[in-house]
Amino acid sequence: MSSYYSNSALAVRDERDGERFKVFGRAELVRDGTLFASGSMIDLSKGGAAIRAYNPLQIGSKFLFCGDITTPAPLKVGPFPCTVTRAFANYGYAVRFDFDYRQSKILYDTIQKRLVSTEKS
Repeated sequence: MSSYYSNSALAVRDERDGERFKVFGRAELVRDGTLFASGSMIDLSKGGAAIRAYNPLQIGSKFLFCGDITTPAPLKVGPFPCTVTRAFANYGYAVRFDFDYRQSKILYDTIQKRLVSTEKS
């Protein structure tokens, strides 16, 4: 079952599989060792994250994703290679983590132990 981000006049289908973990913390997108964009995390899953960026991002752009979750439990996330896959209202973006199944499983096991799931797909 897919969910939808709905905000004002824009609704975007969320295509990620698995559980989402509602989080609050800093998100940074880095390219060539330089901070390109920063913002906050909305949610996190084994395959990606929803973020709110402080500046516009292009769909298809590739970065290293670095996250620092403060709520509900402190947790460092990344750095992971990622691709911006979708945009939604108010500078919201979906990023897909570009790594293999083994890395995805390690991330999932870590966040499942530390965070509380907000949704199952």
